Amino acid sequence: MLKRNQLWKVVLLLLTLVTAVTCVRNYHDRITDAADNKPSPGGDHEEADLFCAVMNPTTGTFIDLSQLSSTPNNPRGSRGSGQHSDPSKTRWLVSGWGYYTNFTLGVCSSPVTADQEPELHNTTGAYYVDPRSQKLVSIGDFATHPTLSRAKKLTLQYDNGALCPNGVDRKSTVLSFMCDRDVASNAQITFVASVHDCAYFFEVRSVHACPTSARSNEVNVLGIFVGIFAVFFLVEFGGRRWLYGKVKTHFHSGGSG
Repeated sequence: MLKRNQLWKVVLLLLTLVTAVTCVRNYHDRITDAADNKPSPGGDHEEADLFCAVMNPTTGTFIDLSQLSSTPNNPRGSRGSGQHSDPSKTRWLVSGWGYYTNFTLGVCSSPVTADQEPELHNTTGAYYVDPRSQKLVSIGDFATHPTLSRAKKLTLQYDNGALCPNGVDRKSTVLSFMCDRDVASNAQITFVASVHDCAYFFEVRSVHACPTSARSNEVNVLGIFVGIFAVFFLVEFGGRRWLYGKVKTHFHSGGSG
């Protein structure tokens, strides 16, 4: 009788594990399908519609750079309601150490003011003042979709600036973002280098470049664990004891007969 009871306990334990795994897998598949097929207001997938933000597909974390722009997102990453930040806090003046001029940058937005628009487009994301001609020179139109390379390097590239000295290519800018929780201000931008007065590289250190957990992912993970414990509780204290009682009654009836 003891061996039979032990065998039934093993069988019931296996059934518990199989049931839990099946429920969790089905729950995860439903969440994944819903997330993949949920359209954004514009008709595209939500991830493709992120403004100045990126989702790490490996870790599920979220990086929102829009807090450095003139139109920051709402807390959960959706596009803001049209509220603009103080322009003086989203126009970044960068010293061109070792270069012949300084730069003015915007992150996912234009630093161009109304009185500068006769010389620059309102799509310009970065520019400098030519010390010889005193003209404003665009080094790229701003972009709103950062790129996360190999789930580590976060960059934002501005293209289609003024003509390069070779008269063929156009000036471009690359902003490389680094997570830094110790920066006192929103961001610290440093000029790194220029290649042939055509490509310009900057490093942006900011707490807003640090990954944060996506709220929806946290809810999904919590739901999975709750599901596991719920299934285990039901099987352990409901199904197992009921089945064990039925089996025990059956064996007692058979022994009596």
